[in-house]
Amino acid sequence: MDPRTGDTQDELVLKVFEYRDALLAYAYTFLHDWALAEDALQETLMVVLKKRNESEPIRNLYGWVRRILFNKTMELLRARRHETTAEQEQLETAVAEALDQFLAEQDAAHMRQMRRALEECMSGLNKTALEMLAGFYWRRQSCEQLASLFKRSVNAVKLALSRTRKQLRGCMQVRLAALDAE
Repeated sequence: MDPRTGDTQDELVLKVFEYRDALLAYAYTFLHDWALAEDALQETLMVVLKKRNESEPIRNLYGWVRRILFNKTMELLRARRHETTAEQEQLETAVAEALDQFLAEQDAAHMRQMRRALEECMSGLNKTALEMLAGFYWRRQSCEQLASLFKRSVNAVKLALSRTRKQLRGCMQVRLAALDAE
């Protein structure tokens, strides 16, 4: 299990593969060769698997993987050319920075959409469910502490949290799908 994300190796690989097409297109913008882009992506996945146990938490998995992919594409370009001029490297860096900025803006817009959807979904929860979520996630209270506070059994608290998470997950999927359709 990855201590930084709480994911198993298979779950981490699946998450990275959700971004496969975007990452492949990103690599292609530099390499202009689909086969080389695939190679860069495969090498990136190997690095991700090796680095998954480092101590720093991953806040933005896509951005982290994209940075590794950028480094791999630059390695492939250097190996392919044997020599890159300073001018070519500056151009590639400028393109990468512009693309990173564009993708960061897209990420920010996506995060705003997710926040708006979460706020809308949470507004549909009852007061007790909101208080349990706040206690569990923000105040880091244990299920035992919540059981005592809400005068319920530990199993009842766990069940209530599970149901609330399921309700939020379903609501988020509907809201995000609606936002994507706009």
